[in-house]
Amino acid sequence: MSRITAAVRPALFAALSEPQAAVCGNCGQAITRQALGRERSPWVHGELAAWGQRGCRAATFDGHGWDDSLPRAWLAEPGRRTAARKAAG
Repeated sequence: MSRITAAVRPALFAALSEPQAAVCGNCGQAITRQALGRERSPWVHGELAAWGQRGCRAATFDGHGWDDSLPRAWLAEPGRRTAARKAAG
């Protein structure tokens, strides 16, 4: 086994053991886990990671605009809290 393979193997196994799809804990939309090598957040909105948006507000774009009720700082992340619970405090 080469050094590169030995160094990458633990990270690869960790990534494969993580769930690949979930529901965003901020906005409640479907999210997908991207491949290795993402510094900020490995999760994006949508069912196809290649087309997804990291931000909750950006993921609501429908050709006419965004959902302005969602804060711009919210990023895709799995969790149990929904947007309604966060707004309630």
